[in-house]
Amino acid sequence: MGTEEPTLLMQSEVCQNCRAPLTGRFCASCGQDNRLQRLTFRQVLSETADELFKLELPIARTVTELAWRPGWVAAQYVEGRRRTFTNPLKYCLLLTAISLIALQIWPAPEIDPETATVDGEPDEFLAAWFQALNEMQEWVTRYAAIITLLLLPLLTALSRLFFLRSGRNFAEHYVLGLYIHGQWYLLTLLLLPLITNEIVWAAILGQLVIIPLYGLAAIHFFPGRTWIKAVLGGLAAFLYLLAFHLIYYAAAFVIVMVQSPEVFTNG
Repeated sequence: MGTEEPTLLMQSEVCQNCRAPLTGRFCASCGQDNRLQRLTFRQVLSETADELFKLELPIARTVTELAWRPGWVAAQYVEGRRRTFTNPLKYCLLLTAISLIALQIWPAPEIDPETATVDGEPDEFLAAWFQALNEMQEWVTRYAAIITLLLLPLLTALSRLFFLRSGRNFAEHYVLGLYIHGQWYLLTLLLLPLITNEIVWAAILGQLVIIPLYGLAAIHFFPGRTWIKAVLGGLAAFLYLLAFHLIYYAAAFVIVMVQSPEVFTNG
């Protein structure tokens, strides 16, 4: 089969993609190459490969750099390198979606209500509590993306409070939180096979890793002394994690009250 040679079509004074006036080969508005050639199969494959490369490269670079310098990535994005790194909201939601898929393969272990005993005797309240925790775990897993976006302003507010003199505004703190959450999900993904097999230290590490992660990120994202930034960043993440667990267990207690009110009268 012979090689297809592109055929030059008529010249145009406007971009065929966005209709903006042309001043050169590339459109100043959308960046499209406006050499008007007849489309060939080779060109289709070339453009497809180019688009895939442009899509994957920022994500690969973002994951790599976040592993070593999470605060630097956020700072670079805030300061204008918007095409070098993946959008923080997209990155966070992408890792959330991957986590949900992974949880279908390695579902988190549930607590068996049958094990709810006190001194060898079945305990109704404990059984209802275990069931409520299982329901909360399922609910949090199903709506992880929404919960993350709803709770992130709390972490952002804590971060802004502790770094009030940093010059960073609320949106810039939010960018840092999105990147850190995405990286938190990624690290938890690596531990998920162990968590599924009920390895206690892996489950604890998966929860607590955000504390040193945010402390590390604060070092490159905020001005000031290194150890002070690390401590304040870790403290912000700790209080955020504490608030999340208080809400989590309070919601579980409400479930027990609504679904099993008799356990309060029978005790």
